[in-house]
Amino acid sequence: FVYSFVFGPPDPTTGMPVIFAGTQSGVFKSKNRGNTWRATNSGLTNLFVGPLAIDPTDLKTLYAGTSYNYTTKTYNEGIFKTIDGAKSWSLSNKGFANRQIPGLAVDPTDSQIGYAVADTSLFKTTEGGSHWDPMSSGLPFEGLNCLAIDPKNTQILYGGSGNNRRGIFKSTNGGETWNAI
Repeated sequence: FVYSFVFGPPDPTTGMPVIFAGTQSGVFKSKNRGNTWRATNSGLTNLFVGPLAIDPTDLKTLYAGTSYNYTTKTYNEGIFKTIDGAKSWSLSNKGFANRQIPGLAVDPTDSQIGYAVADTSLFKTTEGGSHWDPMSSGLPFEGLNCLAIDPKNTQILYGGSGNNRRGIFKSTNGGETWNAI
């Protein structure tokens, strides 16, 4: 299964944008508009990758959220980060661990700020993923399934919820508080 795609910088040899895919077998990368793909999983200890987020100011920096791997029956380890275009990955989950990550977003104007939907909580980093702090005021008990940042006003976030209270939630203050819309 493929769970997400993000576009990276153009490949210097082909001039075509690099595409990354988050799959149940790890992260795959294409340098030729998806005609061929290769695994880029060095350092990923959980290959069940859902969301991917790319740093808009440094297109070689990506985040990968992991989940429970039903094939190998291994638990998620949280978030992995690469700073070399997915040649190697390392854990980036100080502040939480062993959580399922269904949503990731990086602030398009300040790459030190990022958000992670983790199980029933929302976490924020202001340190480029080196530490994550919880923030969930006003969110439903079951948490969010996905997350987006308004590119014109990065204080505005949208989150989608499921399970018992389906709906869309909005924050106008960088995730400090949320309201159903």
